[in-house]
Amino acid sequence: MNRIRAHVVAVMLVGLLAAARPASAATIAYVSTFSASGFGAIGMTPFDPALGTLDSVSIDIFGNLVVSGTATPYVPGFPPIPIPYDYQLVVNQRFLGFGDTYFDFNSDAVFRLPGHATGAGEGFALATTFSYGFTLNSTTDLTGNAFPSVSSTLGSLQPPTSITGQRADFYEGVLPVNEVDLFQTWSVALSTGAPVFINGVQSSGSMTIQYNYTPAPPPSTTVPEPGTLVLLATALACVAARCRQ
Repeated sequence: MNRIRAHVVAVMLVGLLAAARPASAATIAYVSTFSASGFGAIGMTPFDPALGTLDSVSIDIFGNLVVSGTATPYVPGFPPIPIPYDYQLVVNQRFLGFGDTYFDFNSDAVFRLPGHATGAGEGFALATTFSYGFTLNSTTDLTGNAFPSVSSTLGSLQPPTSITGQRADFYEGVLPVNEVDLFQTWSVALSTGAPVFINGVQSSGSMTIQYNYTPAPPPSTTVPEPGTLVLLATALACVAARCRQ
């Protein structure tokens, strides 16, 4: 019986000490999808301050970009034999927080997509996947800017010069609209043969926003003060010793 009592006392002591430890970091993530040509709105979920203290915000954008159009025939001279030629298309892409909330691209991200025409005249659809990734934390808050990592599977993707944003921008704001807007424009940059025409541009994908935070501590009345814990531990140790006698 004395051994059982001692074990119970030890379990109580471990539980009290565990309760007194500081809260560990936690994360919560939200995913929004988008599909847009020239303009698209992406829904955002602000951080709930009741969860705790916001330590950092990580944003990851993954998508597919498809540019469709027509490469016209190129048959100079005689006999009229089609001559192949190259061309390059440019798509400018920018993400902007509605009403200066969340984050903004400081400049356009620029896709440069190479194409090759047969010279006989045909339609085309150039496709590439893309990604942007960046994190806002106490360090980036000092300047209000972050520098994203980017990737593209076709041609090149010139990143925006920087991302404007701070952790405070991700709390519920004065404006009731929680969204980030996508703007896109496009043009033909180069054609070594006949004219090339763009008929449409479509981007689709997802945006993941991850909040990394320190959970709010439980009410102070439920956690003994450190001095109280020491006294309680001493008392419990004495009780355990007496139980072993």
